[in-house]
Amino acid sequence: MLLEAAARITKRRRDIRFVFAGSWFRAEDETSAKQFISDHQLGQQVTLLGPVSGEAKWQTLVNADMLAFPTFYYYETMGAVLLEAMQAGLPVIATRRASIPEIVQEGVHGLLVNEQDPDDLAEKILRLADDPALRAKMGVAGRQRFDDYYTHEHYGQRMIGVFEHLANRKVP
Repeated sequence: MLLEAAARITKRRRDIRFVFAGSWFRAEDETSAKQFISDHQLGQQVTLLGPVSGEAKWQTLVNADMLAFPTFYYYETMGAVLLEAMQAGLPVIATRRASIPEIVQEGVHGLLVNEQDPDDLAEKILRLADDPALRAKMGVAGRQRFDDYYTHEHYGQRMIGVFEHLANRKVP
């Protein structure tokens, strides 16, 4: 879906670049993506990095203007990459799947899109691309949310609270 949105966007703006990072679920998905890129002449706008980790992952995030995560996979209920993007101060664009709306508040930390809707995704990418002030505002809000809720310390404290609650429960 992101490639379809990229094709729509590049018809209007050739200055936007798309960097895809991560492993392919199936080898045929990679083949299809490369064919789509070729068929739609997106070679100058789309880079396929493959898996990235450690410093390379952090640099990829830091060098970005936004993160798009338009998942529609049944088993992908959150996406740790959303938290990584928020930690890097990036606004995010994601679907309303599972717990994503609990992490990304619409209009505050990013924008939410309809699943498998490349037109909606393209519109939201262009909206953020055209508004650096909005990107910055959402990036700051996302970083603050990460710092307030998703650091190891905050997570650990919440887990301690859960265990204390369970330990103090009276068993019938």
